[in-house]
Amino acid sequence: MKHYFTGETDALKLLLSRGLPENVILHCQAVADTSGAMAEALNKNGFSLDVRLCVRGGLLHDIERLKKNHEHAGADLLRELGMNDEADIVEHHMGLGIDYNAVSEREVVFLADKITQEHHRTTVSERYAPALRMTEHLPEVHREIENVVKNCVTMESVYEALIGCSLMELPIGKYEE
Repeated sequence: MKHYFTGETDALKLLLSRGLPENVILHCQAVADTSGAMAEALNKNGFSLDVRLCVRGGLLHDIERLKKNHEHAGADLLRELGMNDEADIVEHHMGLGIDYNAVSEREVVFLADKITQEHHRTTVSERYAPALRMTEHLPEVHREIENVVKNCVTMESVYEALIGCSLMELPIGKYEE
């Protein structure tokens, strides 16, 4: 099976150069696959997203995962390398500045990350269920997570309506150069 990220050898080499554990690499590859599949499906339904940018953004979104504020550290690294579009995606993948009603490369990667647990696709609700259980005794944190889940579930529904199928049904491994 050919994955969406296979053609992005430079981004993959860069990701592998950061000394990340295997589980983070697999997660990034899964997010890249999901981002590519989502962008491709949206394009078939009237959008004109840069599929390869979505794949690179998904692949690199956790490039500095081992650092504090990894979204900013990753964006800084990518800007130093002249990868400004990818840096914008990486900087926003934690939710800062995300427009839950928009369809852009930034939002595609954001949502793809939220429906990818480890290296498996899941729903937003399933991904955040453990976090909600663990924070029941911390009302402020619990409310914050509930808000993220609510916004992401709405976003998930909007994207599914635009694509015409569940995000869980999207194929993986169809990207060709």
